[in-house]
Amino acid sequence: MKMTGENRAEGSEITMDDVKNLIKKKDEIEEQIKAYHDVLEDQGVGVEGPLVDAEGYPRADVNLYTIRDARHNISCKDVQ
Repeated sequence: MKMTGENRAEGSEITMDDVKNLIKKKDEIEEQIKAYHDVLEDQGVGVEGPLVDAEGYPRADVNLYTIRDARHNISCKDVQ
């Protein structure tokens, strides 16, 4: 599948199979992002909730590694 302007100038076209593959890939990415959001909701912090307590210490009531990993994966997959 050729998507650049240079390739289009050469006459290549996007086929229905290309579109279907892109839609499938988009759906898979959206499912992954939702799964990471669910992990964050289970931890009770969300995407931007604080990971330290009022005194500045890491929170002991959440799994910091899981939260950081989920946030990282969301930011890597979230294309705006």
